[in-house]
Amino acid sequence: MHRPISAQFLFRAYRACQLLGARRPILLRAMELEEPALRNPLTYFDSTKLSALIAASAEELNISNLIFKIAEKMVPSGFSDPGFLAMFRANLGIVLRNITRSQRLGEDRPVFDLSRDRLGDYVVWDDAVCSSRQIKTLGIAVIIASLRTIELDPSLDIRSVSFTHSKSEEVGFVASFMNCDSASIPIFYDRPHNRIEFRRGFFDLSNPGSNERLRLTSNAQRSQKRWRNRPYAKSCYDYLIYLLDKPGPNLDSAAETFAMAERTLRRKLVSERTSFREILETVRRDVCQLYFLEGKRPLSDISTLLGYSELSAFTRAYTGWYGNPPSKDASAHAKMAA
Repeated sequence: MHRPISAQFLFRAYRACQLLGARRPILLRAMELEEPALRNPLTYFDSTKLSALIAASAEELNISNLIFKIAEKMVPSGFSDPGFLAMFRANLGIVLRNITRSQRLGEDRPVFDLSRDRLGDYVVWDDAVCSSRQIKTLGIAVIIASLRTIELDPSLDIRSVSFTHSKSEEVGFVASFMNCDSASIPIFYDRPHNRIEFRRGFFDLSNPGSNERLRLTSNAQRSQKRWRNRPYAKSCYDYLIYLLDKPGPNLDSAAETFAMAERTLRRKLVSERTSFREILETVRRDVCQLYFLEGKRPLSDISTLLGYSELSAFTRAYTGWYGNPPSKDASAHAKMAA
């Protein structure tokens, strides 16, 4: 069976539905899944799981334009979210390529691609990989909303949106989602391609939110060389980054996600001369560095995003890492990022 939805994408949609007010047990029961399955970044599901999630949320919440509300909550907003690092790349073509790849849609090959011709630049959806209208609508909506977070107005650069299927009530979404006049962005149906058409040269434009130091730092942190011959430590590192600002990242849940006993994972980490706690501290230090390089958030927000229950706990941890309180370094980085 072809499974086009990554666990990461489905988990983000599941979390978005909870933030909108849907109850966790009802959503899990509708999908016939447990949370550990959603936490495994290597797992893929068929499109019926997303359909069941949306149907259960619609019954729970009675919200108009639900799929667009879910998309808004799925937009990457921190360094634990897939795709957020894309917001700091040098030009908009690279930003879009990384945003589309971070959706992790398509088990064998991605459903999104970028293309261009003499008329325009395009983000294209491949129906041969996934033809689900709900996934298509949600995935494209997340991409458009993500562009808005880097201080762009997509309505000024998107020339049209086209779909291969016939017009239906859930797909006239661009105008309502972006709060703009529907006449300003034509939406076409029964076309040869599913695609967002941007004006020619859009991919070459500089990204106003580019941050080269942050990009280089994140690349060094996540390089394979850093974790050579330590596959279990690397798996735990990736697992913890993704769940750092969400409840539940502990050794037991990690072992369950990796389909092994807790003592087995502990023993594997010991053989690699580390521990789950040490990896968690490494993740927190690394992600803290990225937030400081971003230079836009108060320490209280950074503390929460790093998984600390109180700012005082973050202050103690940071002082133990570097010998001085975080306020001293955060202010210096904020001036550099201004």
